[in-house]
Amino acid sequence: MKLREKINSLKDSAFVKQMMVNSVYGTMELEQQGVSRAKIEQLYDKLQLEKGKSKQQ
Repeated sequence: MKLREKINSLKDSAFVKQMMVNSVYGTMELEQQGVSRAKIEQLYDKLQLEKGKSKQQ
């Protein structure tokens, strides 16, 4: 993937979410802290919701 393609893909929120979930899941597995992908996705969605609320204020 070229740099220009990477920059354009970072504008896609689904791509960023998947990248973050995979990164956190992989790190947690390396540290032998079992967390499901679904739980990480829930936490990501919650943080994005809170981020959106803070921008409105």
